[in-house]
Amino acid sequence: DFFKIKTSDQGKKFSESGKVVSTLIFFGSGREGGNHVRPWDSGEYTCQFDNSVGRAQSAMALKVEHSPIVSHRQSKVAADLGESADISCRMKAFPAPQFQWERDEIPISNSGRINNRSIKQISDYEYESTFTIWKVKSDSYGEYVCKATNNMGVGETIVKLVKKGKPESPSKLQAMETGANNMVVTWTENFNGGMNNTSFKLQWLEQGS
Repeated sequence: DFFKIKTSDQGKKFSESGKVVSTLIFFGSGREGGNHVRPWDSGEYTCQFDNSVGRAQSAMALKVEHSPIVSHRQSKVAADLGESADISCRMKAFPAPQFQWERDEIPISNSGRINNRSIKQISDYEYESTFTIWKVKSDSYGEYVCKATNNMGVGETIVKLVKKGKPESPSKLQAMETGANNMVVTWTENFNGGMNNTSFKLQWLEQGS
């Protein structure tokens, strides 16, 4: 329960303009305090009216100011010695954030020949910062801190650079649909170890075997 809709009483006589007012209220038991607007309320809202004559609609964009929120799923990047490595983090924020990368609490600056930092906008409210190491060395492995800041606050996350290796086991395996002779299952793919040729196999064991 996150919204309430209030529409002017259509049973009453309308004003000369014949207007019907529909109001979307951000209120419900699912909200903190009952009426707090959340960052994920940002988006485009469409109001649509239908009657026997036809249809009319209008749209309005809502942008909720909030501090940066981590939006990427993987927190590891893999590369072998001598390869380049793109270490990325994504943040949702409004207004747009400023990014800073750190390692061992020391800010990392653009040094051109050794590394590079770039920022791109993914959507209206999502941004990605990429820290590129042109040539990975043995001391390149470890944790890198990505910090994003705007006038609403700070968000940060840790991204780890590791050597390429075996993939992590998938998780959250569950049956979505079952039938007399079939089943649809889903799972969450975790870190692939830096290899893009990961494949999955399902194994069935009879109960009690």
